[in-house]
Amino acid sequence: MTENSMPTAPRIFVVRAEVGKYADDFKKGGYVAIGWLPNTNLSQVHDKNELKNLYETLSPDGVTPMQIGNQVGQISRFMFDIKAGDYILTPTAETEWINWGIVLDETYTFAIANDGCPFPHRRNVKWNKESLRRSDFSVPLKNTMRALLTLFEISKSGAKSGEIFELMGKPELINPVEARSLLMHEVVIERILEQDAEFFELLVADLLRAMGFDAQHKGKSGDGGVDAEGVLDMGGLAQIDLKVQAKRYAGAKINGSVIISFRGSIPNSSQGAFITTSDYSKSAREAAQDAKFKRVNLINGRQLVDLLAEHWDELSPEIKIPLGLQKSWLLS
Repeated sequence: MTENSMPTAPRIFVVRAEVGKYADDFKKGGYVAIGWLPNTNLSQVHDKNELKNLYETLSPDGVTPMQIGNQVGQISRFMFDIKAGDYILTPTAETEWINWGIVLDETYTFAIANDGCPFPHRRNVKWNKESLRRSDFSVPLKNTMRALLTLFEISKSGAKSGEIFELMGKPELINPVEARSLLMHEVVIERILEQDAEFFELLVADLLRAMGFDAQHKGKSGDGGVDAEGVLDMGGLAQIDLKVQAKRYAGAKINGSVIISFRGSIPNSSQGAFITTSDYSKSAREAAQDAKFKRVNLINGRQLVDLLAEHWDELSPEIKIPLGLQKSWLLS
């Protein structure tokens, strides 16, 4: 079977819930909803042109053609583009968590219900019990999730749906092209792991410098404390004093005790970040986000590769040459 003849993978759509306000209502009620034209049943609207004509008739004076086009496009996407078997992502009010579910059927429902959510236009969704963590997302995907649109499709927004399917535990839905891209991330990590621990600390310090920090390497291999630090001046408006620990691990996840130990070395006036070639256990993520203590920002291997790709041109030759990487590999 050729790539062109492979079965079409489900599509992934982000549907916001007024900054997460109604995300719990979506999940409890088994639906996803939007609120435009709240007093109009759209069940007899059959295509985007009909929807546009209706919207122009009902929209108040002063609404620009651009606003009409934007809003009609999103309603049309909800009504006609989302199909049974597609996936929905909805950020929660607690912004770390992203609810996800699968669209059950093609049914559109106009429901003015007393269930806490005022949005009447609804589609049936089977929501997954466990949510996704935003902190697990790659840098490009995090940027995509910041889009201002109420409803948009992931694959048409610059992010790759394969990453989301992997986080959902559904690797069988990843198309071959995206699977190769995920594999290329692993190749980059392998090149980093071929170097020693001190090189990794130097890489992290150089990455901070490439990102605009006045940075320096501080740590020694196995020191358990701060390996790099940097100060970023935000044009005189603010200043970030960042302490970083870097761990070059192959396979093994960082556990909670490591994060707790590092957190104790971060001064009150500073922010902390932990960067690894591997990933983090559940206990590590919980420790990093414990509201009773200073938050530690976590960067895993995939996110590290994304940052290297974004700032590759600014990295020093002393870092790039030993890795023997081509920029195109990082951008795959």
